[in-house]
Amino acid sequence: MKSRHILVLAAASLLAALPVSAEEAQTPVDPATIDPVARMEKAVNTKALERIMTEQSGLLSPGDSLRLLIVAQQRALAENCDGYAVDETKFAAVISDILSGLQGMTEEGQNNLAVDMVMGAYAMSLGGLTAVAAYDPARFCARGAEIRDELTEDTEGRITVLMPAQ
Repeated sequence: MKSRHILVLAAASLLAALPVSAEEAQTPVDPATIDPVARMEKAVNTKALERIMTEQSGLLSPGDSLRLLIVAQQRALAENCDGYAVDETKFAAVISDILSGLQGMTEEGQNNLAVDMVMGAYAMSLGGLTAVAAYDPARFCARGAEIRDELTEDTEGRITVLMPAQ
């Protein structure tokens, strides 16, 4: 159950700055009143989730989909902000675990379209977050310490790939 708790905390961190949409609130929301960085992060991650969580594909569980986005967030921090790096060994283990349910969908030597689609969503999230970081580097990187602190509760290594830069 500890991993579920850390997933909830990490989700809160990832989505904390994101505003409620007009559809969710049932009241009009002027996009100009929403922080642009938060608005862009939400738009990017919503598109990435749509790729892998549609009724037709249902490629990943909601928990694994969220884990994928949290890993992309950590990679974006490492690639765009001083003081952060990705532990490639942990990254490979977490991504392998996320993809584990898709590995048996094909025979050896065949292309695995499901894996390609999931990794495409990861790349979409990472690319979008990199664009957000380019738009406002200080604002984007300011959340890094908060995310790193919340991920310290991931004692099972299910989502944390971020480490201090060497």
